[in-house]
Amino acid sequence: LLDSSWTRPATIMLIQNKYLCRELLRKCGISQPEAFLCYSASDVEEKLRIHFSGHEAILKPVTDAGSRGVYSVCSDNIDNIIPRLPQKGYPFILEEKVEGKEYSLEALFVGKKFRMLNITEKFLFAETFFEQGHVNPAGVSLDEQKKRQARALVESACKVIGIEYGMIHAEFWDTDAGIILGEIHNRVGGDFISVMAAETAGINVWQSQLTDTLC
Repeated sequence: LLDSSWTRPATIMLIQNKYLCRELLRKCGISQPEAFLCYSASDVEEKLRIHFSGHEAILKPVTDAGSRGVYSVCSDNIDNIIPRLPQKGYPFILEEKVEGKEYSLEALFVGKKFRMLNITEKFLFAETFFEQGHVNPAGVSLDEQKKRQARALVESACKVIGIEYGMIHAEFWDTDAGIILGEIHNRVGGDFISVMAAETAGINVWQSQLTDTLC
């Protein structure tokens, strides 16, 4: 029963591989940060020099969550960062550092139909990737047109990846160039984002998901 009404294992594996997921979405015309796979310390240094000379970039594991093992790197600090990387952790992703306000979109699927709940505005600790607070639903910092654009991008990404069931927690940035989609997850958001999303949307998401799975 669950095999026929839940996300396929191949889709979950794709979501968990951040690089493959990025590349698939990019090839399908969905805005993504520029990203490269690095297989060694020298590869990190070379690709940083070639693709991000004079700019900061993000170095992170191909899998993992919660901002673990994520570094902001540049030519000035890369010599200090490289020794911190676990040798068995390669390959790493070296990707563009997106400049923009960060948000996440919370949604769920009901009967294989995408249903947006709301958008969460994120506040980070200075000079880190760690979130210190959230506002849900996002306020006037994101206008209605951009909210619609974010929804369209996330829904399109779900179709490309093959998500038809469960909860969606999709990160994105509002930039001068428009909405850029970050990582997309087929799960609830952490840090009690899922609780806020359910409360402000006025629905019991857990009951909805159980009903959708079992019926």
